[in-house]
Order: sequence, then C-alpha cells, then structure tokens
Amino acid sequence: MYSTRVVTSPDGLEIRKSGRRVALFTSGAQTVTLWGPRRSFKDGAVTVKHNIWVRVLPKAFAGAFDKQWFDAAQSANEESADDLLAIAMQYLNGAKPIEENGLVIAGPARYGRLKSDGKREEGADFSDFLGVPWHYPLEGKPNDPPERHQFGCLDCSGCVRMVMGYRTHDPNTSSVVSLSREIVPKHLPRRAYQMFLSAPGVLLTVRTKTGKPPDIAKLRPGDLTFFKADGEDPKEADHVGFFIGADLDGGFRFVSSRQKANGPMFTDVGGASVLTGNGLYARSFVGARRI
Repeated sequence: MYSTRVVTSPDGLEIRKSGRRVALFTSGAQTVTLWGPRRSFKDGAVTVKHNIWVRVLPKAFAGAFDKQWFDAAQSANEESADDLLAIAMQYLNGAKPIEENGLVIAGPARYGRLKSDGKREEGADFSDFLGVPWHYPLEGKPNDPPERHQFGCLDCSGCVRMVMGYRTHDPNTSSVVSLSREIVPKHLPRRAYQMFLSAPGVLLTVRTKTGKPPDIAKLRPGDLTFFKADGEDPKEADHVGFFIGADLDGGFRFVSSRQKANGPMFTDVGGASVLTGNGLYARSFVGARRI
C-alpha cells in the first residue's frame, strides 16, 4: 500500500511504500522524482551513481496522485526505459546515434562551428541539431529554418530544449518550446536567462542579494541549474545545464553543453562541473528550476 505525505519548500507530495520513499511530485512542475533501480552515468573519468529516475507528467502536478501514471512510470524504471537523465546522456561524446523515422534524434553533439577567432559559434537549437525546420503554431510563427552549418550542434539552452522539449514533451501541442526571443509565459524560451526568469515549473532556489549561494539541498536530478559565468554579460544567467546527482567524490555534478568542450559533458573541461567548492561554476551558480 502507498502512503502520501504533503511536503513543503517546494510544495508537493511525497509517495511512500512500506515506509520507503518512492516518488516526489512537485506542485507546478511536470518532472517527477522516482526512486528505482540503481544505475550509473559515466563521462570520461567521472562517474555518477544513484537510484533516482526522472519522468514527465502530461501536465504540471496540481495535488492529485495519479496512481495509473505512477505505476506505468515505475514499470518503465524497472525495464530501464529512457528517462530524462538517460536522454540527456545521449548527446555526450561517444554516445551512439539514435534514429527515429529516418531522423537522427540523438548522438554526439557539438556546441557549434569553429569561428575565425577560435571560439565556437553559439545559437544551435534543437531544430539545428535535427536539421529540420520547426513550426511554432501557438505563437503563430512561420517555419523556422535550421542553420545548416549548425547541423548536429546544441548550445547550452538548445541542449535543454532538445531534452526537455523535443524528446520528453510534444513541442507542437504542449507549448513547451518557444521561438520568441522575448519571455513567453509557460513556454521554455530560447535563452538561459529567459529560462531562469520564466520557464515553466518552480524556481527552487536562487543566490540572494547578499550573495548567499543557492540551497543545493533542494535540488534533485533533472533540475535545471543556472550560472552567471561571463562577467561581461549583464543578464541574470548566461549558462544552463541539468543537475544529475553526486559523483563518487560527493561532488554535485551537472551536465551542460559548453564551448570549450565543444558539446555536452559533465567532466571538468572549461571548469569543474560541480556546484560545490571554489570552481568557476560553483562560484557562478545563481539558481535552479524544476520544470
């Protein structure tokens, strides 16, 4: 038998079975934390191991426990069906390409083409990786053509939109992804700072005005992590990734697509990919959001 317990900060519902926690639903969020079979993620010399799975509700949780959905999610975990975390790993260096209906939807992603100044070009969205035009019917936008030179590429926010939009939602019907460069409520916008300010879901924690760092104890794998790593950028956040859990040394790891690494990774190329300590991303961590 299952038992439920209301939780706060953030508000939600915890599900237990035989006194053991098995799921956490967050009010206003579609992602659900589920405890299931233990597994590991590896990138280079870095390994993250835990028993947390992340699956997506058809709409934001509003307080009612859907046992039918939960049972199906538990079965998917037992069968090792791809969840949000597994999908995020499908764009790392060395990942095997995945084809669906003649379209390569996953595989090693590059950040962007190399420019004459030695830096990688930004701007590669999920549709650029796919090499297909995309239509945003809820915004009344015409087909947005892909940048052909960005085929197979994903910048940091493009990677989030690939995983959270194209792969785990239906962007055409759920209004998850937005073409607009402006803030569109209840959409997953194009830029990291827009996601930080207005993406769907719940803002879990932020750096305070006095400089107190975000509360990492509130994070669960699958949460979006935001950073202000570029001192010349005036916006609230300039980089975004997914929190994936603690590594074997206890470091709170995140995966993101970066210029210096030329693609998604959670190793330490271009700065340690951990939220604790004194590294670049630990110092520049400004907050987290659960979609």
